[in-house]
Amino acid sequence: MAVYGGAGGNPKKRDIDNILGYVHDRDPRFSHQPWTSGSYAARSKTKQGEISIDLVPLVPDNGRGLLPAALKSWPRSRLWPPADKVAEVLTSFGRCELELMKEIDKDGGCRKECLRILKKLREDNRCCPPNKPALASFHLKILLFWQCETYPDSREWDRCRLPERIMRMVAKLKQWLDDRICPHYFINGVNLFADKSGKLKDHDGLLLTATEVGKFLAFPNNFFE
Repeated sequence: MAVYGGAGGNPKKRDIDNILGYVHDRDPRFSHQPWTSGSYAARSKTKQGEISIDLVPLVPDNGRGLLPAALKSWPRSRLWPPADKVAEVLTSFGRCELELMKEIDKDGGCRKECLRILKKLREDNRCCPPNKPALASFHLKILLFWQCETYPDSREWDRCRLPERIMRMVAKLKQWLDDRICPHYFINGVNLFADKSGKLKDHDGLLLTATEVGKFLAFPNNFFE
């Protein structure tokens, strides 16, 4: 459920209560508890049991939930993501990411496996120094989306090309780390390695991570022993 708040997209208690009340009026099976200040979640009861409702602050644009800046710049390609996905995910960034991951390998490709391998390397501190975890799993998911857009042909993601895809993804990651830029997938000009003011969240951590990723590119076999 999306909640459209005031300036900056911040939901107000009145807005949230009104929306939950609207749901109840439309379907009496739903009864909601009062919203608690500081929480963006609520619980409702149905005949089938209690369910959780996530309240996501959004800025509407022409009846859609994504930020206007995102609607103007995305999607960039006609080849990826599929048109049917674009039509159903224009509600929030989180929803977009979930929908894009759904059936991402319906062609039998290795996209999710590539992401799992990179996440495993990160979790094992093989491409990310343990004392400077500047690289998050979220950054790797964003990397996958960009690679899907860059290589939309299903043949590029055939399982027999898994090693090639891994190396291409790691090479692109190394470029991002060297440049200290992780481009937002939906909004142009936003660096996910930086805070809202544009200051890098962890400059030294990114440098250390770039060094480790460089070692992987030079001797990848050493990391899989």
